[in-house]
Amino acid sequence: IIGDNTYEGRFEQFEVELDNLVSPAEPVFFADGGTVSFKVKGTIVEDDKPPELSISDYVAEDKGPDASGVAENKPAKFSVRLSNPSKDFVTVQWKTVDGAAFEAIGQPQYATTGSDYQVGSGTLIFAPGQIEKTITVTLLDDTLDEYEERFFVELFNSHEAIIADGHGVGV
Repeated sequence: IIGDNTYEGRFEQFEVELDNLVSPAEPVFFADGGTVSFKVKGTIVEDDKPPELSISDYVAEDKGPDASGVAENKPAKFSVRLSNPSKDFVTVQWKTVDGAAFEAIGQPQYATTGSDYQVGSGTLIFAPGQIEKTITVTLLDDTLDEYEERFFVELFNSHEAIIADGHGVGV
């Protein structure tokens, strides 16, 4: 048995078969002439925790158009990680959500789909043993001088993993 940190389910079973056993002097026989064989089944109780999913936050600086006056789209990258690998495929869905109010000088500040970032959604699929994926959200430039605006990337509907932190904040 080799120790690892890969989640392999609650139990693993194995079987060992000893066949045609021989004592140092001669084979062991039954009265009818047959040889002795044994089959033993073993169970390994999983000691690794099921993987947990978490998403990072992202902070950007609103710089408006570049020096040529052209507004370029920029990516906001959120890292989604498993706490430990799994022997199974792990899936989780994600979506962008407009920001909740952020109070700055008495004014709520929201990031808005279509003017501050492009809406996004999808499904991440972690192959067995894989522990990190990236979600990319396109940020849109504008010419407004704005304070921090927030939007979120939410993880939901996971399979073969537990969502520990499913709330990524984009600022």
